[in-house]
Amino acid sequence: VNKMDRVGADFFNVLSMMREKLGADPVALQLPVGNEDTFKGVIDLVNMKSYTYNDEDQGVAVMESEIPPESMESAQRYHDEMLEKVCDFDDGLMNQMLEGKKPEIDSIRAAVRNGVLKGKIAPVFCGSSFKNKGVQQLIDAIVYYLPSPLDRGDIMGFNSSTGLEEFRSPSESEPFSAIVFKIATDPHIGRLAFARAYSGKIDNKSVVFNPRTKSSERITRIFRMQSNRRKPETIMRAGDIMGLAGLRDTTTGDTICEGAKQINFETMTFPQPVIMRSIEPKSTSDEERLQNALARLADEDPTCTIKTDSETGQMIIAGMGELHLEILIDRLVREFNVEAHIGKPQVSYRETISNGNVENFEYSQLLGGKNQYARLIIEVNPISPSQGIIFECLIPSNSTIPAEFVAAARQGIMETSSGGILSGYPLAGIKIALKQVAFRETDSTEMAFKIAGSMAFKNACEKSNPGILEPVMKIEVVVPADYMGAVINDLNSRRGKISGINARKDMQVVDAMAPLSEMFGYATMLRSITQGRAGYTMQFDHYEITTKAIQEEILRKIGRII
Repeated sequence: VNKMDRVGADFFNVLSMMREKLGADPVALQLPVGNEDTFKGVIDLVNMKSYTYNDEDQGVAVMESEIPPESMESAQRYHDEMLEKVCDFDDGLMNQMLEGKKPEIDSIRAAVRNGVLKGKIAPVFCGSSFKNKGVQQLIDAIVYYLPSPLDRGDIMGFNSSTGLEEFRSPSESEPFSAIVFKIATDPHIGRLAFARAYSGKIDNKSVVFNPRTKSSERITRIFRMQSNRRKPETIMRAGDIMGLAGLRDTTTGDTICEGAKQINFETMTFPQPVIMRSIEPKSTSDEERLQNALARLADEDPTCTIKTDSETGQMIIAGMGELHLEILIDRLVREFNVEAHIGKPQVSYRETISNGNVENFEYSQLLGGKNQYARLIIEVNPISPSQGIIFECLIPSNSTIPAEFVAAARQGIMETSSGGILSGYPLAGIKIALKQVAFRETDSTEMAFKIAGSMAFKNACEKSNPGILEPVMKIEVVVPADYMGAVINDLNSRRGKISGINARKDMQVVDAMAPLSEMFGYATMLRSITQGRAGYTMQFDHYEITTKAIQEEILRKIGRII
């Protein structure tokens, strides 16, 4: 439980919320010493000691002492409650309690660890990471209670050649395998890939294989990372988390392994960006530096996308929200020393269809002195926008239709889906079924089927009542009851829909859905109407089709309606 020094912090309320909302069985292993602005440390319920910190040195020095008299009654009560919950997981601790002996610290820790490994209990700690209060005890607890790679056991992956399931044990004798979970740019080393080894071992001159790129790369250096410090190592073993230099084409989520014993672990999925802003260098001399800096940011962060608008020629930076883009832009200045002009935020809309339709399309055209012919029947139907574009071929595999013609038609359809006919935004929420294909031996070509697929899909969408999808955000506002009316009225004015209001101690929690386009500048507005006493969180939830009035307004903004 972090931020114990903030206004409204309530450790015991969080425990009850974990039971009610998460269905968990929280076990407090610490209690706070003080609260809000008087928070100064933690009480360890395992060894019944108090640990306090000094604000002057940002919590670096830890002062161990006996539990203050005013906190002893509460500490003893929660200590006994903790023992009752964890004694079932260790026979030694159970025997000590039945015999009336004082429980040994090692027995308590063994019991808590067993309960955590079985998923039966959730140990709870508290502190303030900003001022390093409680951080040292939390790191010790991670070592004491959380599972090691040996506790996890075999890891499942897939053979990148055969597609069959394979397993790797967390042992140095197994073939090497690891997942790269982060890419960082170090000012002294350059590109650094953070990886966690699941099996085997490598040294700092090893060659590893990337199943995604189907290529090999040589590791040049290995570092053990400790905060912002690096310690050179010569070997990376199963269970290690290290920084690897030399991996140029490997990116976040990639598996690296031995070329002779390939395996591909489950990949990470990243959400699509929902907000865009134009970005331009302040001078022509900054242009190349800006492009290089943006490429490095996109390399580090898979949810950051850099592209060039085909219509305006502007460079576009896209991310997951206003704060995300603000941090990326701040890093450009702070880390890369690049100044840039930033345009107003733009929402990443999508386009879809409202009705199903069957299109029977024939393409016959004289190109380059040769007739090009293709005929196909496709059916389009609306589906959930989260499913994107789904292509389905209903032509039997044993038909006489050449496979390359079907592939060309599919390529034409999928390329056309990158821009809708109504607004030019990418299409989503459409299922396309290729039902029939007709061809002529002399006149049909792959080019003809690609063009036919593109035009048939475009015609089908035009006849299926196209509409614009806008990203809708899930919002949680924590606000004092006195300001709840103003917050709800403001959300309603932003086309928000209130989905629930719950009490949280002396605060009210308003859950709502609202279009992203209406939420720009909300943080400033919320502070203004609540005198800075409310806070909110916002995340992308789903795409939703807009009303006709909003659709016309969007089309007018992008110049599709005059």
